[in-house]
Amino acid sequence: MHEVNNLTNKEEKKTDAIFLHMESRPLLNYWPVLNTLAQKSTFSTESADRIRLLFDKLPIHATDNIGIEVPLKEDVREADISLSIDPEVDSRVLKSVLFNIGSNENIIRTFENPVWQRIIEFVQLWDDPDSIFNSEIANMWLEFDTGSGNTSAFTPSVFLGLRSEIDKSISDERIEWWCSQPFEQLSGYTISMQMRKNLIRCIHLMPEDARITHLAAMVSRSPAQIRFLIDMKSLDIPDYLGALKYGGEHSRLRETVKRLNELNCGTVLALNIGEHGIGKKIGIECFCERHSLLTEKEKWTGILTWLHDKGACTRSSLDMMLSTTGTMEISPVMQSNTATNNSNAGVLNEPANIVWAINHIKVSITPEAPIEAKGYLFVATYIGNIN
Repeated sequence: MHEVNNLTNKEEKKTDAIFLHMESRPLLNYWPVLNTLAQKSTFSTESADRIRLLFDKLPIHATDNIGIEVPLKEDVREADISLSIDPEVDSRVLKSVLFNIGSNENIIRTFENPVWQRIIEFVQLWDDPDSIFNSEIANMWLEFDTGSGNTSAFTPSVFLGLRSEIDKSISDERIEWWCSQPFEQLSGYTISMQMRKNLIRCIHLMPEDARITHLAAMVSRSPAQIRFLIDMKSLDIPDYLGALKYGGEHSRLRETVKRLNELNCGTVLALNIGEHGIGKKIGIECFCERHSLLTEKEKWTGILTWLHDKGACTRSSLDMMLSTTGTMEISPVMQSNTATNNSNAGVLNEPANIVWAINHIKVSITPEAPIEAKGYLFVATYIGNIN
C-alpha cells in the first residue's frame, strides 16, 4: 500500500491538495472503524483480531493513514494491513524499544526479530534532517501480511516513497546508492552484482515518461526482493515487459491493459526484481481520478464489473467495494502555534473525521494462472471540513 494521493496522470495531481490536511492519530483511534468494517464483512473477524493484536504490540505512536488489502475472489476475506510512519514521532518511540525493551514478553519476542532491529535503526537514520536518507525518502510504509494468520513475528515489508521520482535518465551511481544503502540496511542482504545489473536494466528500459514513485524492500519474503512501483501508461506495459524478456502470456497482458485503458484507469506497474530478473507475477495497480475526498463509487464500477465478468471478483466483493465509503466524527483538533504561527493559534478547534474509501485496485497476472485482483482501502484522519 502506498499513499492515498498517488494519482498517476500528471494532470490529475492538482487534486493532491485535498489531502493536505491529514493528521496523525494513535493507532487504536482507528480501531472502531476497522471493527465496524469487519462487522460489515469487509474482511473477516479473524483478520480483525490479528490486526488488533498487531496494534497492541507495535511501538508506532501514530499514523495518518492505514491501508487495508483484501482479495476480491473470496467472500470470506483475509485482510493485510499497511501503516504509514512518521519519523519525527516514531523514531523516539522506536529508539526506546531498541535500547530499553523492558519486560513485556510479547514485545521482546517481536522486536528481537533482526528485521525489526534494522527497521528501527533505519527510521532513526531517516529522521536525521542532515542525512541523505531524509533528503531522498518522502514517506515510509510498513506492510504486514496479517491475512496469513502468522502472528508470531509480524515481519513487515517496507515501502519507501521518493522525494524525487526516478526516470530512465537516473545515473548508475544513484541506483547504486539505492541498492547499497536503504535496501541492504533494511534487508540485511548484500545485493549481488547480477541483481544490481537487473535493477539498472529495469530502469534504463523504462518508457520516456515512466517514473518510479516507490521502491520496496520485500523483507517479509525469502529471499528478500526489491519491488519497483512504476507510474506508466497502461498501453506501454506490454512492450516494456517484452524488452525485459518477461516470460508470461503477452496476449492476455495486452488484453488486460487494453481494457484498463478503455476504463480510463491510471496505472502503476509493480515489479519484483531479484537475482534472476523480474518475478513471474506482474501487478498492475489501477487508480481513478479523485476530485473529492470520498471518491464517487461510479468511478470504480467499470473495473469491478469487468473483474467480476473475468471471474476475479465475486459479487459479494464487488458490492462490498462499492459500499465501503464513510466517515466517523472524532474529537476536534487544536490548531498548533508552530503550524500556524498565529497569535490566536491554540484557541480554535477544527473538525476532525476518520474517513475510509477505495484507494486503488490491483490486478495480478501470473503465467498459467487465472487473473487475480485485490482491493485496497484507505482509512485516514482528515482535519477540516470534508469536500
